[in-house]
Formats: sequence, structure tokens, C-alpha cells
Amino acid sequence: MVYHPLDERRQEIRLLIVKAGSGSDPLQCELQHRFLEAEQEAPSYETISYCWGDASSRAEIFLDGVATMVPVNAKLAVLRMRRPNCDRTLWIDSICINQEDQVERAQQIKLMARIYSCGRQNIVWLGPETETTARAMETMKAIVDNAREETDGFEAFHSELYDDHGSFKHAISPKTWNDDALDLPALLDIYRRPWFERLWVVQEVALSRRNTCLCGPHEIPFEDVLRSASWAYHKLDFLSDNIFDDFDPSLLLRILLVMDRSSGSLSSTAEHAFDLHQTVATLRGFQTEDPRDHVFGLLGLFRISDPAITKLLDPQQDKSLDHVLRDATRAMIQQSGRLDCFRSLGGVHAELQDVELPSWAPAWHGSVDRTTDADEFSLICSADGSAEGCQVQDTSHWKHWDDPDVLKVNGFVVGEVATISDVFDDAFWDFSEKTIHLIEEIQDLYDNTNDAADEDADVRLGRTLLAGINCYLDAPTDDEARDVRKWFNFVKANHTIPADLQRYNRDRGRENGAEDSVALRVTRIQEAFHCAARNRRFFTTDTGLVGLGPRSMRPDGIVAVVYGSALPVMLRRVNEYYNLVGVCYVDGIMYGEAVKRHRADGKEDVWFEIH
Repeated sequence: MVYHPLDERRQEIRLLIVKAGSGSDPLQCELQHRFLEAEQEAPSYETISYCWGDASSRAEIFLDGVATMVPVNAKLAVLRMRRPNCDRTLWIDSICINQEDQVERAQQIKLMARIYSCGRQNIVWLGPETETTARAMETMKAIVDNAREETDGFEAFHSELYDDHGSFKHAISPKTWNDDALDLPALLDIYRRPWFERLWVVQEVALSRRNTCLCGPHEIPFEDVLRSASWAYHKLDFLSDNIFDDFDPSLLLRILLVMDRSSGSLSSTAEHAFDLHQTVATLRGFQTEDPRDHVFGLLGLFRISDPAITKLLDPQQDKSLDHVLRDATRAMIQQSGRLDCFRSLGGVHAELQDVELPSWAPAWHGSVDRTTDADEFSLICSADGSAEGCQVQDTSHWKHWDDPDVLKVNGFVVGEVATISDVFDDAFWDFSEKTIHLIEEIQDLYDNTNDAADEDADVRLGRTLLAGINCYLDAPTDDEARDVRKWFNFVKANHTIPADLQRYNRDRGRENGAEDSVALRVTRIQEAFHCAARNRRFFTTDTGLVGLGPRSMRPDGIVAVVYGSALPVMLRRVNEYYNLVGVCYVDGIMYGEAVKRHRADGKEDVWFEIH
């Protein structure tokens, strides 16, 4: 098969005309060139979103009368779309793009947003059916009907699933839920399909006008597939067969959030609409063949008008992975005028050996490893004073970089690290000798701080180990902060870690005064403590401050407030530059207090050049 060149200027694409046929008829197709730009009549076609599978596994189709080998999954998808009595016009990447031409591939990647948004509909092809597919489809439809009934026709669907902070909520009452007639395990036949792990599919379904899901001969609105997973997970405590013990639905939930134009990432009114950092970070766990696609595979979601940012994100095929990840971080900083992408620096950055990145650039292509990485800190604080009315310094210097590997930020030092604890790793949370040892170590370190007696010691220590957030993502009350010390006492007295809050509620309920029990209080505070402290260290500074910092921090660290970052940063001096170790929580300075003191004392800001 000979591919004819495409006119990049006129946004030319190829469409696949699938000739009518059925059964064992050979798959006969034709390629047609059309322009997305400057046509009087826009081309009418449907796109296909599917999983390539093993690209080396090939099958034969006839393209313009010539026998042509294409990926097996592509042929299966096109066969499923073929109609018996009339032709059908489709766009499918592995056939419509000359995969041997790297220049054309790069050009067509830039057109992905237009290709999917201009199509009449997008067809999500999950593959052939299995013996459980029919029951899975019936179960999904029943779950969606229940969700429709309980959320006023989906009007309240998002608010039922997510709180004001964007955290997922599990139902506290079954309401009309009854899954006796449902085949919940059959759902895993759908949810575990490899399609849901591909990063490129997020852009494909989010940009399309309409999405229909096909699995074998079965058809269902694609959004209902995601709604069924979300709603079943919402009803987790009332499932007769908890399929989520063996399956993490987080990827499906993220796809739905991006698709949800009324309240998701594509909404023009959403808080983080078109935010590069939030989108790349949210979709970090998806799989790609090329690790650079963790950036390139999402570019269609953004309408960026700044030419400097557009140039940084240009999907050049000869651009190294290091430079793609670095420039994506630069683009995030330039787009937002903030440094909040520092939150995504975790243990994964230090563990990955396939990239050489500046210390300020996260390895966006690496999946989060819960055995080494910490959860991101909440952003209800603003250590740089930006939310407390403090004048934030000019950040126009982020538009122009003398050295693309060096990030210049200004701020001031609040202290040098004096002591650090061991890491709150799995050995601590699973209960071991380390659990008791680390509890006692933290108590000793805290009691030796210079200003430990300035306020209720248990409140300050608890607030620090919670990173200023309770399990409802609000600032903890003094009583909640004191519950951390109660948790310490409970663990030492019982030589065990309390059951997780979800299991506690399911097994024991909240009736008969259970709300006030010590067991429930320490269980609830453990949820917040675990989210804040897991894979971090407790530390003190020479200025009497206490905090939670990265697991990779050392006693030679410098704690600083830098303008543009809502969280204090941990720096390490290396020759003429600084390395960014990560962000931290430092009690007593998280709401601009240090900035106000710094300015009241008439002290000068300093520049940090971070490499």
C-alpha cells in the first residue's frame, strides 16, 4: 500500500471508507483524503478508540484493492463497524496515518483534537465478548438506572460522588440500592479491559461529541460504563460482593472526571479547567508505549494561546524524554504563574533512573508507587501569603529562562533542618517494632524543640502530623489534633494499628453512641494521619519549627518560603545551585505568618537558583 503525502497547512487527513459486507466477506476498504480546514462542507465520519494490543500481531485487509497488513485489533474493530448494506466512513489511527512516516505521525498528533472533535461520534471498541459480557451489560444498565433515580436524572451525580474539596465520597446509606439481582463480578470483564489503561483514550473520549461503547455485539453509551463503576464504588459499603477488593477503579473515575463537561476538567467554569499541571498529574497512572506521550497524549485537551507555551509543548519526534518532561513543567509554571506543580515531586522522581531531570521537574511518566511515594499535600494553605492578602512578588521572569534547566525563584529561608525522624513507611503502618520506636522517636524530637511549650503541645504535634488537614479535608480542631496523641497511646497499649475507617463503619456501624468511642476517634484520625505522613519524615529546625518533609530529606536541608508556592520547600545546596528536595508542611507558617514577620522586620528576599 502506498500512502500519498498529506497537506499539513490545510489540515489534511485520510478517512477509511469501509465497503459493505458481512460474515466471511473480505474486508474491503478505501482511503479518501479530506481537509479539516477551509472546506465548504466538513467531512462526515466516525472515529474509533481502541487498544492496539500487540502491534506485531498483524492481519490482512484490502486497502484500495491491495492486500495490506494491519494490527489485528484494528481489523477486529473495523469488522465490527462494517455494515451489511452500505459503506461506512471511519477514522482509525493505525490505518489512516502512515505509521512508517515519523514526520507525518508528529503532524497528525497535532491534529488529534480536531480529528476527534469534528467526528459525528466516537466508537469505543473494547474487543470481542466473553461468556460474562451480556450479564455485565445488564448489570451496568441496572446500576445506571439506580444512579439516575437517586441523582435526579444525573443532575446531582457529581455532587453525590464528590465533596467540595474534590474527594470521592462513599454512601452512608443504601437508599434504594439493592444488588441481589446483579452480577457484580461480571463487571470486571469490562472494567479490566486494557482499553481503560491507555492514556491516549482519555483525550479521544473527552474531545468527541458523543461516545458509544461496543463490546462484541453489545452496545451501551460509554458514559454509562463509567457511571456504573463510579456508582458501584460510591455504594461500596453496601455491595453484597465487593469487587473493589481486587480492582482499583481510580482510572475509570479519572476518565469520567475529564469527560464531565458540566463539572470536570473540560468545563469552562471548573476550578482547574484546562490546567496543564492538574491534568497531567491526574492522568499519571495511565499506560503509554512512548513515555513522552504522558505529555503529548494530552495536548489536544488544551486551548493554549500563549505561543511560548505552545512551542514548549510542540510534539517533536526527536525531542528527548528528559526535555519533554522538563519543558512540560516549565509550561505548567508559565501557564499558572505558580509553582504548585512542586506538589507532584515524590519518591518516584528519585527512584527512576531512565531520566536526568532538573530537581524541580517531576517525572510525569512514572506511575506513583505507594510503597515509596507520598500523597500530595492539600492546598487549603498558602505559606507564601498569596491567599492572605500579602503582595506576591513579580513572576514575569518565569516567561524567559536563561538556562532551561535552572529555575529562579525568590523568597527567604525560615530555618535549617536540625533533626529528622525515620520514615513513616509500610513497616510503621503495618505495626512492627518500628511503629513503637518511631512513635517514641517523634515524641523525643518534639519535646526537644525550642518552643514546644508555646502552646498546647499535643495540639501542635498533632496538627503537624496531620499536615493541617483532618479526614474531611478541613483544618483540624484542637480536639482532633489531640487525637493523634490518643492514637499513639492506643497503638502502644494494644500493640496493633486500628482498623481502617471504612472497615470500621461497615463492621460496627455508627449506632449506639459509637460516634464518641475512642476506637472510632483514633480510627478516623488515623485516616488523616496516614494520608499526611505516609512515606514522609518528621523534622525540627534550628529555629524551633516542626514539620513533615520528604523521605529523601537529610539533616543538611534548608526550609524556605518561595513566592508562587503554597507550600514551603526543602532545598539542598549543591555547589553554586540548589536542589529542590520537595515540599513540606511546617506548622505555624502555612498561612503567610512567616511572610508577614519577614516583611514587618524589613528583611530582604533572596534568589534561589534551582537546578
